[in-house]
Amino acid sequence: MNLFLYIIWSTAYFKKKEIIEDIDKAFKIYKTVEIVWSKNKFAENLSRFYGQKLPQNSFKEKACGIAPFTVVIFEDEDPKYEMRKTSRGKEEWVNSRVFDKKMLYREWTYPKEDRIHSRIHGTNTYEETKHDLTLLLGMGPEDFVAEKTNIPDKIQRDIVGATGWKSLEQLFYILNQTCEYVVLRNFEGLPGSFHVGSHEDIDLLVSKFEDVLGVMNARRVNREKYRVQCAVEVCKQQVLFDLRYVGDSYYCTKWEKHILENRRLQNGVYVPMIEEYKYMLLYHALIHKRAIAEDYIERLSDMFGENLWNIDVLNDYLKINKYNYVEPLDYSVFFNAKIINYKTSIRRKIISNYRYLKFGVKKVLGMVHCW
Repeated sequence: MNLFLYIIWSTAYFKKKEIIEDIDKAFKIYKTVEIVWSKNKFAENLSRFYGQKLPQNSFKEKACGIAPFTVVIFEDEDPKYEMRKTSRGKEEWVNSRVFDKKMLYREWTYPKEDRIHSRIHGTNTYEETKHDLTLLLGMGPEDFVAEKTNIPDKIQRDIVGATGWKSLEQLFYILNQTCEYVVLRNFEGLPGSFHVGSHEDIDLLVSKFEDVLGVMNARRVNREKYRVQCAVEVCKQQVLFDLRYVGDSYYCTKWEKHILENRRLQNGVYVPMIEEYKYMLLYHALIHKRAIAEDYIERLSDMFGENLWNIDVLNDYLKINKYNYVEPLDYSVFFNAKIINYKTSIRRKIISNYRYLKFGVKKVLGMVHCW
């Protein structure tokens, strides 16, 4: 499906008719929708859409305007992929037909005083279309094509999840369309049987932390910058997520990338492939835990066989795959350096001792998800 979209922000409406006529000549238009965002949420919507913090009255907001804007969703029946230098400042593989038209429309609508902040947005690839369309309309491309005749020509709605999520099913549907993630463990009951409001949290590995934070409309719950726990409103209750990300040394970067590249969809949620999950859990139990809980012992025994899992088994797996032991950047994650004869950083030692004194011995040992 070669679906793409352009956004004609309100500041470009003086060329709206001309742009839509040109799009109709070059491509097959599926739907033109005018969207109205709440004025008090415009900056937040813009931030979540672009994956960057954009305060009220930012240059981007002024370039776009806060009035209703038009989304043109269309199909390119003859796509041509080439390298182009994008607004991100680097050469990228894009549909050059769609990209070149976007640049043309920007030329038509650029204000003379500002040649940086454009008044036209456009997707360069199908993956970008999935992301943008899902956030704007709350549905992925396939569902959009099936429902397009039922979508009004003008709608008032903020970015999906702006006032919280109706269910975990809805949240994971949106994540599936917009982000690269995997649930690290305890995913068997997700999303349907997870009890919203419980004290459990959900551990994710994501490719880009800030992007997923924005899509989820999540807020960080700790002041420390190294902490990755965040809260998301689901069914009017707070659900906690730990957002591990590529490059955070929760696992080594090569392994983290492999986990994401080889993920599988199970019950509407992306999880690790079965064989890899065994060793991820073994690493987590031996390296990230002060003491291994009974449920982990039972699970690992089922996976490897009773008394057949240990540090030597993990060492062999890492060596074969050329993975390494790494010290987590999140200092709240326990790191069992002694078992692997690893010299930890001075900063970790200082912060770990501080946390130990602050929370007390009993509390620290009982913090299953923090340590």
